[in-house]
Amino acid sequence: MTPHATGPAIDDLSSLGPVDAVVCDVGGVLVIPDPGVISAGLASLGLEPPEAEVFVEAHYRAVIALDEAYAGGDGRAWGAYHAEYSAAVGHAGHDGVIDMLADAWGRPSDHVWVHVLQANTSALARLAASGVPVAIVSNSDGLIEAILADLGICQVGPGALTQVAAVVDSHVVGVAKPDPRIFAPALEILGSEPGRTVYVGDTRHYDVGGANAAGLVPVQVDPLDLGRGSTHLRVRTLGRLADHLGC
Repeated sequence: MTPHATGPAIDDLSSLGPVDAVVCDVGGVLVIPDPGVISAGLASLGLEPPEAEVFVEAHYRAVIALDEAYAGGDGRAWGAYHAEYSAAVGHAGHDGVIDMLADAWGRPSDHVWVHVLQANTSALARLAASGVPVAIVSNSDGLIEAILADLGICQVGPGALTQVAAVVDSHVVGVAKPDPRIFAPALEILGSEPGRTVYVGDTRHYDVGGANAAGLVPVQVDPLDLGRGSTHLRVRTLGRLADHLGC
């Protein structure tokens, strides 16, 4: 569903006001589903996996389908995600692939959400190193802080990894995006005002909607520029935000 209003072009952050802190999602920003897991699933069905870059594109195309399903009131939005992902990897309408994806996504998050987006994790490190307060807010299953550490992405407090002020996991705090209450623990620890805090995510429904409801400034990661016409800010990579903030 293409928004009717015309908003800023991709990577145009000229309208972004003062920023005191940056909060990031994990899935679709720092990691995406592991191509190895999906390739193994395809092989189990006797199907050839596509080239590696296709898996990256598949996630973001599937996110558009998920958002459109939510916008249309479809409670089976993740089914739309899996169907579009199946199509994007070359197997449109293949029930076995759709079922395989649904099964993989239903497993603990450390099974599938472990493919690191190096450009974005490097940008996260740049933000933190520059002195911009950074936190993580993610819908997850209680494992996200451990996953981020295991993948070498970030940690709370001092240490060898990029330091963030907080990692807020929906399972731990008992509330999930788009419910705006999930942002409260991060804002309290950061000590920042919502209107001067950017939230970076990859979905309109969970991330843009939740951030707007909480009064944060949403910035959507949209590497394929699929959200043309959206009224919120979009970037191809987290590095564009880091560049804009002088990091």
